[in-house]
Amino acid sequence: ASFSDTTNEQTDASYGAYCSVSGYEMFCDTDFGYRTWQFKAQNTIDYIGSGFENYLTFGYQFALQERSAEIKQSASVSAFGFHPEGTDTKHGFYIQDELVVDERFTLIPGVRWEWRTLSPGGSNTSAVEVDDYALSPKIAAHYRFNDNFAIFGSFAHTERFPTLDEVYSTTGNGTVFLPSYDLKKEESDNIEVGFAISAYDLREPGDSFQLKTTAFQSVIENLIDNNPAISAATNPNPYPGYINIDNAEIYGVEVEMAYDSQYWFASAGYSYSVGRNT
Repeated sequence: ASFSDTTNEQTDASYGAYCSVSGYEMFCDTDFGYRTWQFKAQNTIDYIGSGFENYLTFGYQFALQERSAEIKQSASVSAFGFHPEGTDTKHGFYIQDELVVDERFTLIPGVRWEWRTLSPGGSNTSAVEVDDYALSPKIAAHYRFNDNFAIFGSFAHTERFPTLDEVYSTTGNGTVFLPSYDLKKEESDNIEVGFAISAYDLREPGDSFQLKTTAFQSVIENLIDNNPAISAATNPNPYPGYINIDNAEIYGVEVEMAYDSQYWFASAGYSYSVGRNT
C-alpha cells in the first residue's frame, strides 16, 4: 500500500498580468496537486514437476488519484479548461498462468478485468461522472531452440479508458470546446511475432551479443483522438474536444541489439511504425 501527496505552487509568472479565462489561466498564481492512494495484493502458486514448472499468479489492484488546481490570483478565473480537476478511481483483478516445459517452451495465458470511475472535482461542478469496465485477455508463447536462437509471439486484446483530460478538458491549442462525456473506451487486438539471436565468447571470453526483432500489428476500434471539426477561428466551438475514430491500424517492426563485455558495452535500437485511419 502507498500514499503520496504532491503539490506545486506556481507564483509570480512573467506574464501574470494576462491571468484570465479562455486559455490564459496558465499565467495565474496556482496551486497544483496530485494525491494518490494505491493498494495491491498478489499471490503466486507454483507447482514444479518432472520436466515442467507452473506458476499461477492472481491479484487485485486499487488506485485512487485526486487532481486539483486552485487558482489564487483572480476571482474571475475559477477553473482550468486544459487541466481539469477530478478523481480517477480504478479497481483491477487479474490472473496469469506461466507454464515452462523442458526449459524450452513457455506458454503464458492471462486476463485482467478493471472497473474505473471518473468524478469531476473542484469548480468543475457541471461535469458528469463517467464509469466503465474493461476486459483484457492475452496469450503469449516463447520457444528456445538452443542457447543461440528463440522465437516468440503473442496475442492480446487490450482496452483503454479515456483519461481525465480527454473527458473533462474544454480548452486546448488556443480554442474552446465542449467536454467529451460520450467517449468510448479504445479496444485493440494486438499481434506480435519475433525472434532472438544470442552469441557468446565472440571477441573475448565472457562477452555476449543479442539481437531481437519484433513485428507488430494493432487493429483498434474507437481510437481516441483530437476532434478535427474544431477550428481555432470559431470560439467558442460547439464540438467536443475529443472523438472516437471507428477503426484504425498501427503496425511496424522493432530491432534491438546489444553487446556486453568485461570493460565496455553498447546497444542500439531501431523502430518503424505506421498508423492509419481505416
